[in-house]
Amino acid sequence: MSDQSKDENDLVAEFKQLTQNLRTAMQAAWESPGRRQLQEDLKEGLEDMRQTFDQLASDFSKSQTGQQLKTDIEELGDRVKSGELEGQVRAELISLLQRVNKELQAASDRMAETGQSTPDAAPPTAEDAQT
Repeated sequence: MSDQSKDENDLVAEFKQLTQNLRTAMQAAWESPGRRQLQEDLKEGLEDMRQTFDQLASDFSKSQTGQQLKTDIEELGDRVKSGELEGQVRAELISLLQRVNKELQAASDRMAETGQSTPDAAPPTAEDAQT
């Protein structure tokens, strides 16, 4: 057997041994009393936290603020279902876009008046799109 072949076999054998050692170490750690105790502590802590959050949620839902929030959410749901909210959002968005376009047009006009370079054609405005 050549030295290179022996080195390759040794390398493979060492990786196999490393794998086995890691497997053994992981298994020992998993089965250790310390890990089991940590798992129990975490389980108990999470259960206590869940109970606390359940109680807080229950208390909040019974409070005046919780009841008002519930009412507000129901009203919002009704507005979404009726299309009222969509109409309001659409109207506000159109208004905002019109203001932005108006300001951009005014800025473009000011730059043209002062001789600063502007594009040959101004971008179309919302009013252009309606015509």
